[in-house]
Amino acid sequence: AMVRTLRIRMHRFKPVLLKRHANVALVDTQPAFKNNPFPGNRKAALVLDQHPSDSLPEAGFAIVDPDCGATCVLVAQALLHTGVDIPARVATALAYGILTDTLDLYRARRPDVAQTYLEVLHHAEMRALARIQNPVRPRKFFSVLGRGIRDAVQYRRLVITHLGTVDTPDRVSQVAEFLLTFRRAQWC
Repeated sequence: AMVRTLRIRMHRFKPVLLKRHANVALVDTQPAFKNNPFPGNRKAALVLDQHPSDSLPEAGFAIVDPDCGATCVLVAQALLHTGVDIPARVATALAYGILTDTLDLYRARRPDVAQTYLEVLHHAEMRALARIQNPVRPRKFFSVLGRGIRDAVQYRRLVITHLGTVDTPDRVSQVAEFLLTFRRAQWC
């Protein structure tokens, strides 16, 4: 919904891109993580991430802040610090990213995270943000969500469900986020 609403141009990753460009920035991932195709024999120019790791990433410049709540917070703070006018589409995407990664600021551990969100929100398109947060969903979404709710079992602070085959990997995180609203649930 965000890509469609904000008309963000997307490109599929191709290994040839790594050969074509001398400098690569990794955002919301790190070179050693297995969730990206970055080659182990190469050094990233920039790494911005919120996820902790056992060691500092191999990069020309790296900011890894597990307490920021969302990598979007790091990007937003950098843009706000420069004093440049943040384009509305960028601000809207950053505001949405901060909200989704922090569970609507519930997981924000520091006051500067909420403050950064409010500053970015000032530049955002509110109607676009509302369309992104409340997208039109396909019937399949509700089938998967219903199955996830119906089959959910809670054991102490853990909620478990089996979704079966899903039409897109996003369904897993969407159902998990929803199930985390169970009373006393901490993990899903």
